[in-house]
Amino acid sequence: MPAFSKKRLFTLLCLVFLILFTACSDDDGFEGYSLPQALRHMLNEVIVTYQAPGAAMAIRYEDGSVFSYASGLADRKTQTPLTPQHLFRIGSASKTVTASAVLILYQQGLLSLDGAVESILPGLIPVYGNQITVRMLLNHTSGLEDYVACPYEGSFFFYVLIDQPTRSWTPQELVAISLDCGLNAPPGQTFLYSNTNYILLGLIIEAVSGQNYEDFIQTNIFDVLGMQNSVVPVQTGFPGDFAHGYFERDKDGLLYDYSIQSPTAVWAAGSIISTPADLLVWVEALTTGRLLTQDAFDQQFQLVDMGEEGGGVAMYGLGILAAGNDIGHNGSVLGYQTQMFTTRGVHIVVYTNCYYQTKDNVSQVIFEKAKEILEAYGK
Repeated sequence: MPAFSKKRLFTLLCLVFLILFTACSDDDGFEGYSLPQALRHMLNEVIVTYQAPGAAMAIRYEDGSVFSYASGLADRKTQTPLTPQHLFRIGSASKTVTASAVLILYQQGLLSLDGAVESILPGLIPVYGNQITVRMLLNHTSGLEDYVACPYEGSFFFYVLIDQPTRSWTPQELVAISLDCGLNAPPGQTFLYSNTNYILLGLIIEAVSGQNYEDFIQTNIFDVLGMQNSVVPVQTGFPGDFAHGYFERDKDGLLYDYSIQSPTAVWAAGSIISTPADLLVWVEALTTGRLLTQDAFDQQFQLVDMGEEGGGVAMYGLGILAAGNDIGHNGSVLGYQTQMFTTRGVHIVVYTNCYYQTKDNVSQVIFEKAKEILEAYGK
């Protein structure tokens, strides 16, 4: 196993967060096409260029009308075509849901955003628990290392995850892996994207609400918004027809089916299963504050600079990413990559059922090209 620095490992993590800006090439002309035709043509072209199994996109325009399209395959073995109705793993876009759950508890008066983790989860973070607040977990300024990038069992957690995708983990195990790495920076001083923060937030939701994380999300978010095809899974499979997810395991261009994986490896940081249509409902609710009081909504948008991790342009609030005109989140887990943003009043969801280690994030390429097409057509 070759040695990797933590900085290098962050480019390989199964939960990707940085906005990588990808411009359309000059020869992407769509003269004579209607807007839906241009979007479909672009999506088809990208999956061929990047040899992606498939991709799906859903857009809700400002007038409420919706464009939805999928291209390629949901299952390469059976040659089943991908449709917008297939379930997929949304990765770190799950963080927006976890953060909103915490804000719901905040607006109910059940927790303080500036309360210490130690006061809610006594003894779990022995040294720094009194210094790390709920807000620091939400905006990634806790200083806690990302367990995904930490050494584990003679390798790194990320590689253990690749080798054992169905292995079960407890949240406490994941936190312990991070703590064994030591604190990366003093609490409250530096932005460091860390999945550990959101594992802790899942435990906080359970401790404060008295419900398990999965039930709290289902009852307070999915049911309220009518998101009937969204779930926090507890099993390794899917609750319905799904897009198989393919991962470039060995960095040799070959994709392997990683559809079946344990949600416990990412839990409150990235395990949610959904569809593009449901995520359109969610990103609209997220960016308009539909579930939140004005105070809680304002708290969500208290942004911190992501520094180098944000490429000098991205800011991070309480579980929400803001980069230029884009507000939302993206994410990756083995086999899947997602973009979920509101930009200039238009809600856009894109996912691909592949995750290459040696190629661009295909969902990001599609998202950036879609924005350019929308702008060219005055949307």
